[in-house]
Amino acid sequence: MNTNHLLPLIQSGDKKAFEEAYTCYNTALFNYLYAKTKNETIVAEVVQLTFIKLWKYRAHLNNALSLSTQIFQFAKTSLIDELRKEERRLRLNQAWAGVVNFADNFEIIFEKAELTEVQLKIRNAIATLPPVRKKVFELSRFEEMSYKEISLQLDMSERTVGKHIQLAIKQLKKAIQLFVIFAINFLFI
Repeated sequence: MNTNHLLPLIQSGDKKAFEEAYTCYNTALFNYLYAKTKNETIVAEVVQLTFIKLWKYRAHLNNALSLSTQIFQFAKTSLIDELRKEERRLRLNQAWAGVVNFADNFEIIFEKAELTEVQLKIRNAIATLPPVRKKVFELSRFEEMSYKEISLQLDMSERTVGKHIQLAIKQLKKAIQLFVIFAINFLFI
């Protein structure tokens, strides 16, 4: 389909010509991109970005190239950008999952690792806990006592013991989170 007559109209800001171009190329562009990615979310985003760029840069469209060529060029660059963003998101999610996993399982890591900066960071973080929270945490994680045993020993309810553990883990995660992110970045960059 020849839509080159729309090019000068779009360049001059004609919204109806732009809408006609959108109607003409939207489905074809979606199908073309879907064949490349098999990801509807990314394709839908790229199609939108393509037409946003077409409108935004309409004054700079090249009269020597067909409208379809320029639309597909915008789509190609938008697809590359989106795939790069998706890759960065995936790497960040994997790194964050590693941080969360590390923070959730740091006592296992603590036992298996040699005395390293990580252990020192964990020890320092534990030392900053309020005294009762620190005691509850140490009894739970290092003495492997149950909530019931801790509640009997410290004369507090099991619910209070659970709350102390929850708050201690939250505080320790915050304390070591930046260190772990730095370490992960160091390993992956």
